[in-house]
Amino acid sequence: MHFLFLVFTLVLGTNCQFSSGTQQLIVDIHNSLRSKVATGTYSINDTVKPTCSNMRKISWDSTLATSAQTYANTCPTTHSNSAGIGENLYMRMTTANIGGLDIYGGAAAVAWEQEFQKFGWATNYFDMNLFNTGVGNATQMAWAKTNLIGCGVKNCGKDASGMNRVAVVCHYKPLGNYLDQLVYVSGFTCSQCPTGTSCDQTTGLCIKERPKILNPSSSLQLFLFFFSAIKNTFRLEETMQTLWILSLVCLGAVFANFNEGGKQAIVNAHNNLRSKIAKGQYVAKGTKKETGSNMLKLKWDGSLESSAQGYANTCPTGHSTIPSIGENLYYYWSGSPITNLDQFGGMASAAWESEFQDYGWGSNKFTMSLANTGIGHATQMAWALTDKIGCGIKMCGPDASKGGMNRVAVVCHYKIQGNYLFKTIYNSGATCSACPSGTKCEQSSGLCA
Repeated sequence: MHFLFLVFTLVLGTNCQFSSGTQQLIVDIHNSLRSKVATGTYSINDTVKPTCSNMRKISWDSTLATSAQTYANTCPTTHSNSAGIGENLYMRMTTANIGGLDIYGGAAAVAWEQEFQKFGWATNYFDMNLFNTGVGNATQMAWAKTNLIGCGVKNCGKDASGMNRVAVVCHYKPLGNYLDQLVYVSGFTCSQCPTGTSCDQTTGLCIKERPKILNPSSSLQLFLFFFSAIKNTFRLEETMQTLWILSLVCLGAVFANFNEGGKQAIVNAHNNLRSKIAKGQYVAKGTKKETGSNMLKLKWDGSLESSAQGYANTCPTGHSTIPSIGENLYYYWSGSPITNLDQFGGMASAAWESEFQDYGWGSNKFTMSLANTGIGHATQMAWALTDKIGCGIKMCGPDASKGGMNRVAVVCHYKIQGNYLFKTIYNSGATCSACPSGTKCEQSSGLCA
């Protein structure tokens, strides 16, 4: 299959299995692609794929996760010979230290799907000609009969070239990429769901049938069911807020905030960068930074999340004027419909951090000269006295300035605000030697918590 090798800045750490949040993110990215294919909304270079009649919904499987982790632990350079299991591989290489492995689950899934966008999807008939175009990982993701996935990740350390390497392995059942078979069967969405499955109307995917505990005849009945369950539990104002959220669900409205896995991925990406700086392990475009003495650990903040989501909902094209709040913005455009928004939190964080790698980090004092090098997002991520973050996301729809491509906006808000002119981004010195009052050193990360 087609491998992706990228030079990327990673963070110090050890081998670990994916967290539950990252497991769900991997599943969501797969099912987002599969749902778009199933409903006839998946587009490649302005060509929309035909609807699919038999696309199953993928679920996480712990047995496959164990087999994938076992193979990842061997630091593979090629595919295993595991019988009856589909397998996707992804590798990233860097000269920096490695850690924070959760970020690579979503990155791997996104990279595999991008094979379709880079190399096309000329036919739905899987043969060596299609395989040799470089879409083998993507076709496994889209293989209609596959319904189970499990993945593993390994920090492989330095390879023969002296670069550090991360390996991601995902295993699938039933396996895909059978020669001379169809990736999926074209036809009306869900019209050929396999025996024992039924159509999930919201996604167009075939899901395993379950006993029905509650089957209200209408959205109003569902609404009243929840009302009766909570009316004696909460105060009136709390009840009305809960009912408002439930009414949005009943009426089919979209609630766009990041889920818990998406939030944690953002926090982890920030703290991984900050930990490397604090420990003196961060290399920005070939230059190793000094250790940090006062680097606070970031935590998610609900108030900042609300303000960030409120601004994201405006589909901004520039920064807000909200006082005393740091703000990072990220945009993503795609010619295909966008349904899974959680992946963009980690992508935004990675893009902001990469400013240090693209443009360097010439000084620890924040000046206009430094800001004008193009690293303002990265310096806010690294601002030592910032300890709170909250982010929002919005699918903004077609963007006329980009030829009608769909646009996603990500907004993150920070406190204490960073990027103050003529202030130091962090204080150099022994790790944790100048932790602010009320905090103490977290030995594992080198951050003040």
